[in-house]
Amino acid sequence: MVAPRCLAGALATLLCLPCIAAANKQRLGAQARNIYAVASPGFKESDAAALGRWRTDADGRHLAMRVRSEGAKSQQLLFSDLRIPDGGCLRLHAPGAPDGNACAYGDCAVLTSTNAPRIGKFTAPKINGPEIVLQYSEPPMAYGGSLALRILAVMQGFGDYLMQLPPPPEASGTAPAVGEGPGFRRGSSGRAHEAGRQSFRAFDPSAFQPQPDRAARCTSAVACHPEHVQEAAAVVVILVVDTRMGVLGHCTGTFVTTNDTLSESHYVVSASHCFTSGQPDDMQYWTLVFNYDAPCGRHDPPAAPSHVVQGVRLVFYDDNSDLLLLQHASQIPHAYKPFLMGYNADPDFTPNQAFVIHHPGGNGKRISFANDRCE
Repeated sequence: MVAPRCLAGALATLLCLPCIAAANKQRLGAQARNIYAVASPGFKESDAAALGRWRTDADGRHLAMRVRSEGAKSQQLLFSDLRIPDGGCLRLHAPGAPDGNACAYGDCAVLTSTNAPRIGKFTAPKINGPEIVLQYSEPPMAYGGSLALRILAVMQGFGDYLMQLPPPPEASGTAPAVGEGPGFRRGSSGRAHEAGRQSFRAFDPSAFQPQPDRAARCTSAVACHPEHVQEAAAVVVILVVDTRMGVLGHCTGTFVTTNDTLSESHYVVSASHCFTSGQPDDMQYWTLVFNYDAPCGRHDPPAAPSHVVQGVRLVFYDDNSDLLLLQHASQIPHAYKPFLMGYNADPDFTPNQAFVIHHPGGNGKRISFANDRCE
């Protein structure tokens, strides 16, 4: 069977969105941290099949739409309902990306009925730049199929590295409206830019404080300690989606073993402060990134993630101990080389050494050792 190929669309509908660079404390809350993308304040849940422009030719039907956030360094689409009929093909790409199904991460993503998530919800990969081109094609035999392209939010990235909101200013009189707080500036003309009936504001990333690799001097890459490479294979980056606050951020999680060796379900231990919204349904958008490793002796960012799975379920959390337990119910591809961390429940057991494997500041996987013996 020949894989469906996404064909180039004709003239596309252009949707220009307000671009948010910062938000006030009332919107994000004091707990918001490790954030690298924020939802556009000017976008409401929409059906791309209704917003886009269709054309028909001998090969079938083709939909095209562009989403632009002037000044954003990247964009990610959250789909609340994504269903692609047999023979259909959805392609998300940056303008100028090569045609075809093969392309680099950050430039495009291709989805068909075979690789679209079964749960219907989908966190699309990051597309670099301020514009995404959405193209969908289907042959005549797919007409009337169960197509759904419902976009919940447009997440606007404001940097290549993890960033953190500056401390909120002290209250002084009237609080700024959402989207008018620190980080917004008027366009060079002194007024909001206009694009049809939509308006957007220029993006000002200076309101965010980049988190440099401050941990490099005291935490080395796991690759520098080959004796711990196996344990490191159990550690993943969690892309956390919070639809209530409209943010996307990073956390670290560890896969742990269970007594049920026949089950395809896997469990991940993380920190409860990653779960700030109290909305378990958001976890269907959460994505687990494997092998986000940094080379030994270098501090440049790791290669773009390609080993990912989406969707977890809340099992347990406790704020007092900062513990979060998640379940991923699908099989993990063998190519990801997953490892399940073991444990010892003996209360008299004392390890010889304590260390932690994590992603400080959103950087590649690092290892830190305790200076004192475990007692």
